[in-house]
Amino acid sequence: RELGSGRVIFDHGGDDILIPASTNKLVTAAAALDLLGPDFRHKTLIWRDGDALVIEGRGDPTMRREDLDEIVDAVAEVVEPSSIDRIVLDD
Repeated sequence: RELGSGRVIFDHGGDDILIPASTNKLVTAAAALDLLGPDFRHKTLIWRDGDALVIEGRGDPTMRREDLDEIVDAVAEVVEPSSIDRIVLDD
């Protein structure tokens, strides 16, 4: 697909389900860099929904358990932890 318009340029077995090869991942990464730019950062959104704390990862493939620990610590500084009954993680 053309990045700007989304117009299909070439399709050969495009509906076939396959495990991508490493070379395909390189092309995908190059296209993402071109489209999103080198300064793009995934955003993690955090909000409260009643007694729940919702953490939405927005597709960050690099998020780790340690990142969630940091998020929880930061939230605990501004929200009373005992007022939260559940945590919802949405990746």
